[in-house]
Amino acid sequence: MSTSEAFARIVFQSPLPALNREFEYSVPDSLRQDVRVGQRVKVHFAGQSKEGFIVSLVNEPTFKGKLSQVIEIVSPIPVLQPHIYELLQAIAARQCCSVGELLPNAIPKRSVRVEKSFSANPPSDKHVVSGSRYAELVSAVANEVSGVPNFVARIRDLASKYFEENQSVIICVPDFRDLGRVKEALTEVIPKDALLEVDSNDVGSQRYLSFLQQQTDDTKVVIGTRNVMYSPISADAAIIVWDDGDQSHQDQQSPYLNTREIALIRQDLFSSPLHFLSHSRSTEIQRLVNIGYLEDSKSSAWKPKIALSDGRGLDGMAFKLIKRALESGPVLVQVASPGSARSLYCADCSERSMCIGCNGPLWLNSKGQIVCRWCGQMNLEFVCRSCGHKALRQSGAGSTKWVEQLGKSFPGVSVREV
Repeated sequence: MSTSEAFARIVFQSPLPALNREFEYSVPDSLRQDVRVGQRVKVHFAGQSKEGFIVSLVNEPTFKGKLSQVIEIVSPIPVLQPHIYELLQAIAARQCCSVGELLPNAIPKRSVRVEKSFSANPPSDKHVVSGSRYAELVSAVANEVSGVPNFVARIRDLASKYFEENQSVIICVPDFRDLGRVKEALTEVIPKDALLEVDSNDVGSQRYLSFLQQQTDDTKVVIGTRNVMYSPISADAAIIVWDDGDQSHQDQQSPYLNTREIALIRQDLFSSPLHFLSHSRSTEIQRLVNIGYLEDSKSSAWKPKIALSDGRGLDGMAFKLIKRALESGPVLVQVASPGSARSLYCADCSERSMCIGCNGPLWLNSKGQIVCRWCGQMNLEFVCRSCGHKALRQSGAGSTKWVEQLGKSFPGVSVREV
């Protein structure tokens, strides 16, 4: 910064609403040639020394009074890129939280040792003119030739396509299992020095090194879990989100961010390509497809055959299907509830039986005892409130009753209740 005067606008890492704004400081002559947007600096704040991030440098401050000066540049490397700050502002506005609350998600804890051995040029802030948004279903089965799951192969092919077009890629997966499988497949098509990982299980120094490497102007493919969506690689990076309906994509702490929402915000800001891939589509993604916000890509997913039966219990259709399936392997039978019966009714007037304590529905547990589903109280001496009758009848069968029926229908076959 070579002007006669320079002023820095700084944000602080804090969840306090009072600090959710930019604070102005003057830049002293001794620092003017070295100060850069995105740097971590130290300033006086509320009578003490505090670290913050420079988000802009201006020639004229908005505050007309006397400003405090920047004390020192903590780190010469800009770690808060302008497009990431823009993303954090958009997320904060949507989630009704502060930018300072989101900064730890975007910038990992500093490692001085790593920083001293690393120097990087900030990425160019280029934008794609028009990026598309896709939703695609991908088969869960593995390819018969390569043995690679189809969804892994699809992610690999998409990432390779964008990388060959000199465009960076962000790949977000739910957990470490998918992270390992997808990363292994990517090593076949992406050079080792261009493939970076954001893994919460890594030590702090490794996470910070990966973060700094993402800030170079080279084309990169970055893969990780939730926080990879804040990757500082170029704003035009293509985004691939795998299985957005997985609960691991939902942050359980305030401000309760979801990967899907961050991806949509980032795509809307920078018009980069966005792909949602999954075995089965979440209701949120299906809604975006229905309203035309996402393009329904050609599905490569295997679709199961579904047969509906109006009968109760093990009818002829279900018996034939299970018998045929047992010839090739185990069969999973999923029922609505545990125990012997889902609900109990008066055998005389057909009134639904209710708990004498909390008025909750009654059912038969695995021991044949009459128990309330709500409070767990035993109702051994049940009397119908409508007619005074004591006998009960069962409605639909629970899992325990189904085990008995299946055991009788398929002698010699092991039946397990889980």
